[in-house]
Amino acid sequence: MERAEAQSAHRQTSLWKELTNSGIGHLLAARFLQVLSVLVCYPFLPSLTTDLFASRAAGQRLRCGDYPPGAVPSQCVEAHASVVAASASASLVSNCMVALFLTPLMGTASDLHGRKPYILMGFAASMPPFAAFLVVNAGLAPITLPYVLSAFFDGVSSFSVSQAYVADVVAPANRAWAFALMTAVISSSLFLGPALAGLVPDAQAALWVCLIGLGLTTTWVAAFLPESLSKEARAAEALRRLDEAAISAASMEESHTRCRCFALPGSLHALRHALRTPLFRHVAALTTLVTICGDALADVTNQTLLLRAQFTAKDQALFLMTYGFCGVAVQALMMRPLLSVTGERGAVMFGMCCFVAKLLIFSQAELTRGMAFAAAAVGTGAEVCFPALSALTANSVAPHEQGAAQGGLFAARSLAAGLAPLGWAWMFRECTREVRAPGVPGPQAVFWLAAALCASGAILAAALPRVKSRREEVVNGEAQGLQEPLLGEEETHTL
Repeated sequence: MERAEAQSAHRQTSLWKELTNSGIGHLLAARFLQVLSVLVCYPFLPSLTTDLFASRAAGQRLRCGDYPPGAVPSQCVEAHASVVAASASASLVSNCMVALFLTPLMGTASDLHGRKPYILMGFAASMPPFAAFLVVNAGLAPITLPYVLSAFFDGVSSFSVSQAYVADVVAPANRAWAFALMTAVISSSLFLGPALAGLVPDAQAALWVCLIGLGLTTTWVAAFLPESLSKEARAAEALRRLDEAAISAASMEESHTRCRCFALPGSLHALRHALRTPLFRHVAALTTLVTICGDALADVTNQTLLLRAQFTAKDQALFLMTYGFCGVAVQALMMRPLLSVTGERGAVMFGMCCFVAKLLIFSQAELTRGMAFAAAAVGTGAEVCFPALSALTANSVAPHEQGAAQGGLFAARSLAAGLAPLGWAWMFRECTREVRAPGVPGPQAVFWLAAALCASGAILAAALPRVKSRREEVVNGEAQGLQEPLLGEEETHTL
C-alpha cells in the first residue's frame, strides 16, 4: 500500500515537472487564448450571418432583429436555411476533404520536421475566415467568401500535432491527464467566452477582438513555444525513411510482373496500415462514435433547445457556461482519480455512459430548461473519452509514430464530423415537419438513436483489446519501449 502511494506521489510530481519544464504551458496558454477569442465572437455570428444573407436577397441592408415577430421580412425567414446550408457545405468540405487528407499528412510530416511548424500553421489558419467576415460586413466582398475560406482553412488543424507534442514530453503514465488538461482549456474558454462577449458592443467590434486575439496566439506560438521533437529523433526518422524507400525501390525492381496500383498519399497510407491492428480499429471506431454523438449533434442540440425548451440567447450563454464550468471540474479534478481507479479503458466506458444519460434526458417527451441544464452538467462527463482514447493511442505506438497515430485518430474524427451532421439534419427536419407522415416520431427520436449509438460505444469500450501499455511498463519499473510499434515498420512514413 505504501509503495503504491509512493508511486502515485512520484507520478504526480513528475507530471508537474513535465508541465513546467516543457513547452506545454505555452501551448496551453496559446490554446486558451485562441478558443477564448473565437468564443467572444460566436454569439454575434448567427444574427450577423442571417442579416448578411437576408440583405443579399433583398438587395438592401436589413437588420432582421429590428423587426417585431409578426412583421419579419420573408428574406429574413429564408436566410436561416441559407446560413445552415452554407455552414454545412463548408463543414463537409473542411472535414471530409481537407482535414481528412491534411491532418494525417501534418502528423506524419511532424515526425520528420518537428511539431512546432505545424502547430504554428494551425494557429495561423484560424484567422482568414474571421477576417473575411469583417470584409463582408463592410460590403467589400460576397457573403460566400467566409464560408469558402472556412472550407479550406478550418481543415488546417493543429490539434493532432498538439497531441503528439504532449506525447513527446510527457511520460506515458501522465499522458491521459495531460490530454485532459488540453480539453479543460477549451472548457474554461466555454465558461469565460460568453461572459466576455457581453462586454463587446456589436459584431464589428467582436470580430476585431477575435482577430487581435488570434494574432496574439499565433505570435505567442512563434516566439515562445519550444520544439518538442529532438534533432536526433528527426535525423533518425529521416534515415529510417530513406532506408524504407530504398528497400521499397529494390523490391519493385525485383518484381517486374507486379501490378503497380494507385499509390495513396503517405498520410492515408499510414492510416490504412494502422487500421490493420485491432487496438487502433477499436480506438478509431470509438472516436467516430464520440464525434457522431457529440460535435456532429451540436447544431441539432442548439435547435432543440430553441424549439422544445424555448431557450433565449441568455439561456444559450448560460448553457455554454454550465457546460464549460462542469467540464473544467471533470477534466481537472475527476480525470486523474478516474484513471487511477479504472484506467483509460474504464474512463472511456464512464464517458460513454455519461453521453447516454445526457441523450436520454434530451429524448424525453417534454424538455424543460432545468432538464436541459441537468443534461449539460451530466454530459460533461463524456469529455474524458477523447483524452483517454488519445492516451491509449499514444501509449501503444513507438516514439517516431506519434504524429502519424494522432493524425490518423483525428482523420477518423474529421470524417465523422463532416458526414454525420448531414444525417442528423435530415432526420431532425423529417421529425420536425409541421405535417409528418404516419409513424414518424417527434424530434426527440434523434436523441433516441444517438443514445443507442453511445450505448453500443460503451460495449465496444469494454471490448477494447488488453494491451500492455507504456503506462503500465513505467509503473512496473520497466521503462523500455514497446517491442513492436502499432503502425508497423513497412509503408508507414512514406510522404
